[in-house]
Parts: sequence; structure tokens; C-alpha cells
Amino acid sequence: MFGKLVTGMRYLVDRKKHPFLFRLIRTRLTGGDMSLDNTSEQAFRWCAERGVSTEEALQQLECELVDPAAEFSEVFEKSHRTVSECPQAMGGPGNVELLHSIIRSTRPEHVLETGVAYGWSSLAVLLALDANDLGHL
Repeated sequence: MFGKLVTGMRYLVDRKKHPFLFRLIRTRLTGGDMSLDNTSEQAFRWCAERGVSTEEALQQLECELVDPAAEFSEVFEKSHRTVSECPQAMGGPGNVELLHSIIRSTRPEHVLETGVAYGWSSLAVLLALDANDLGHL
């Protein structure tokens, strides 16, 4: 009980948390669901209003667009074949152009990357580091 009181006080003090606090109170009073499942349309709208193309993002970062699939076509072809043979369906390669381009342009010495699924992000990062002849993943 004391923990809930402390949490409630934190929400009252922090004005940025008021929208969530009021939603929580309303939900508790009406017996509703706190699930965010019905907010996907709002989330898509928020993203659409703020999203930019890969080219525009790279321009803002002052990075040059480099297409790793074109530069390393054999590696990507082999990777696509390997993925097609996998019995487990997972997500796609994501925006490997963005990752690869940023690393090629900024030439970092160290990269921390938390790739998932088939490892497309890791592939893009490692190819960029190798092309730069600099850096560690």
C-alpha cells in the first residue's frame, strides 16, 4: 500500500505523467482495460507526422547514402538464400541502408548493436566497419 502511495505522489508531482495518471484513474473507476491495443491508429498517425525518409534523415545527419546490398551484392544474395531456407519466419532486414550509411560516414571505433532475428543489422554494421577498416562491434 505504501509503495502505491509513493508512486501516486510521484505521478502528482511530475506534470508530464498527468495524462497517464488521469487515464489510470478513469480506467480504474470505469473498470476499463489499461491495454494499449486500441491506440495503434494513434501511434501510426504520430509516426506519420514525424517520420522522414532515409535520405532526409541521412541529409540531416550529414551522411552519404550507401547501399550495402549493391556494394556487397554477393554477401546479401547469400544471406537472402540462407534466410529463405530457414523454417522459422521472422522479420525482414529493416533499414540496413541507414545503419550502414551512418557507420560509413561517421567511422566509429566502437558500435554497440542489439540485433535480433536473422542478423541483418549486424551484417550491415559489420560490412560498414570492414569497409571503413576501422571499428569493433
